[in-house]
Amino acid sequence: MRPVRFVALSEDGQALVLADEVGRLLALPIDERIATVMHAEPGAAPLAVVPAASDPIPSLSPRDIQARIRSGESAEEVARIAGVPVDRVLRYAGPVLQERAMLAQHARRTRLKGAEKPTPLAEVVNGRLSQHGIDTEKISWDAYRRDDGTWRIIATWPSGKATAQAVWDLDKLRQNVTPHDDMAQYLCAERPTPILGQEPAPERGRPRAARSVAGRA
Repeated sequence: MRPVRFVALSEDGQALVLADEVGRLLALPIDERIATVMHAEPGAAPLAVVPAASDPIPSLSPRDIQARIRSGESAEEVARIAGVPVDRVLRYAGPVLQERAMLAQHARRTRLKGAEKPTPLAEVVNGRLSQHGIDTEKISWDAYRRDDGTWRIIATWPSGKATAQAVWDLDKLRQNVTPHDDMAQYLCAERPTPILGQEPAPERGRPRAARSVAGRA
C-alpha cells in the first residue's frame, strides 16, 4: 500500500487532494463513506469500505488515469478505456490537466533553440500563421509528456474544414523548444520553404506569383 498525505480540500469541496511519496497529486472524492469516516466519533469501530452498487469500479487506478491524461489522452478516451463516466475520470484528472496547461503556457513564452533573436514561440507562430489569414485567437496550445519523461508542445488551429497542428520538443532544463515536425519547422524557419496548403494568401490587388517572389527576395 502506497503512503499518501493530505494536501488540501479541492476548490469545489467535493474531494480531498492527496500527495504520494514522490509528490504526485491524487484526488479522493468525498462520498458518503468518506464523510462518515471523517465525522466518526473517536474510538469508533472502523468502517468497512465496500464499493457502492451504483459506483462502477474502474479498470484503471487513479494513478493510471493520471498517467494517461498526462501522456495526452482526453478524459473521454480514458473514461471509455476505464469503463466509467467522464466525471469519474475528471475527479483525478484536474491536477494533471492543470500541469499540461501550465507547461503549454510556459512553452509559449520559451525561445526557439538556435534562433538569432530570443523571440517567444507564440509570437513566432502567431506572426507566421497571421500571414496565412489564420485568426490567432483560434490557436490552441497543449502539452503532453512522453514515456521517456520529455514534454512535447502542440499548437492546433482550424484549417478549412480540418484542423492543422504543429509539434515542438520542450527542453525544460535549457529553456528552449525545437521543432519536431515539418509544420513546426515551417512556422519557425526564418526563410521558410512553402509547403502544400500553406502558401500565404495573396495580398489584395497583388498577384500571388508576384507576392511569392517578392517574399523570397
